[in-house]
Amino acid sequence: DQPVLESVRSELMVTSGESIRLLSEQFVFSDPDNQSLLDFSVIISEGDNYTFEGDELTPVVDFTGTLNVPVKISDGITESNEIIASITVNKVTDASQSITSNTIKLFPVPTNDLINVRLNNQYSGTVKFTILDQAGRQIRTMTSRKNTREMNQPFDIREFIQGVYYFEVQVEGFVVRKRFVK
Repeated sequence: DQPVLESVRSELMVTSGESIRLLSEQFVFSDPDNQSLLDFSVIISEGDNYTFEGDELTPVVDFTGTLNVPVKISDGITESNEIIASITVNKVTDASQSITSNTIKLFPVPTNDLINVRLNNQYSGTVKFTILDQAGRQIRTMTSRKNTREMNQPFDIREFIQGVYYFEVQVEGFVVRKRFVK
């Protein structure tokens, strides 16, 4: 049976001048023959104001607004129906206005094994996460791409000893630091 593509899971965003990868987990679909997300890929069709290669889409230079992108899901054998995925292309803005302590949540606090960070704002692009110990020494650093309004990122901290730590989120040189306890 072919996959059935229903909708986009959450709002897709990209900053003008950057690319976005379209991944199967960003879409709501079903396939009775196959339940593993690893077996699915997104197929992008041609449209206005963007180029694409494989699953990576790039808006044309200086475009801002909404892209209406025809997409399908493939299970490697058959393709789904086509839907239109709307992708918001934001103009480059001052990151200091989009990253504040109110847009970042850590949970659960206190924690033992896993700390989750939720970043909820209009920014799309590269985000750097850093965990510091109480003395300010870097313990772990990770960089990720944010292409949706809300980004959830878990961090395994099982091997950390009990104590006070700081979680930094950095966007284009602007940093917000939050305290947490293990």
